[in-house]
Amino acid sequence: MKNQKIDISKLSHRWKQPLSVISLATTSLQIQKEMGILSDDFFYDATNRILKNIEQLSEDIKTLNQK
Repeated sequence: MKNQKIDISKLSHRWKQPLSVISLATTSLQIQKEMGILSDDFFYDATNRILKNIEQLSEDIKTLNQK
């Protein structure tokens, strides 16, 4: 049980940055779309950052499941 708490604590700490990146990128996309200034370059850059961070989170889950 103690190991599970440590794993969850590590996971929580490790997920803060990717979740922040995803949140910021999503918010930026929404704001730029609402303002009518969303460029294709920004759209693809932001969605690629989101996907990269989602991959990192998925890898963390896989690693945790292997323990």
